[in-house]
Amino acid sequence: MLRKLGEFPNRNTVEYATLLVHIKNVLLPQHLRSYHWEHDEDSMIIVGVSSNGRLCRKSVYLDSLELAEDFAIYLHELFKKRKYNSDYKIELLVETTSSGKTVSRWKEIDSKKVREVLSS
Repeated sequence: MLRKLGEFPNRNTVEYATLLVHIKNVLLPQHLRSYHWEHDEDSMIIVGVSSNGRLCRKSVYLDSLELAEDFAIYLHELFKKRKYNSDYKIELLVETTSSGKTVSRWKEIDSKKVREVLSS
């Protein structure tokens, strides 16, 4: 488990795991495309992934590295059915933030949703 609110010397700091998806701009859904990179089809854009596996701007906040790894495996299987099935890379990160209360709430909600998705 990652460190929670109050477990750092700075009591407002919290740790979370997240997943980022590196994908070509041209393969992104229309609402996520960056028009700044429109002329360069090979440029990779970094987007987040929601708790149900959809690409989005904000990524999930998870309470353990193991849960993030299991979710990455699930996403690889899910992405095999999409048009970018071989043109993406999933990056797993462990981050710390001083927005402790907000991120703690997001961690709890997102982790619960991801566990439900993985168990179904």
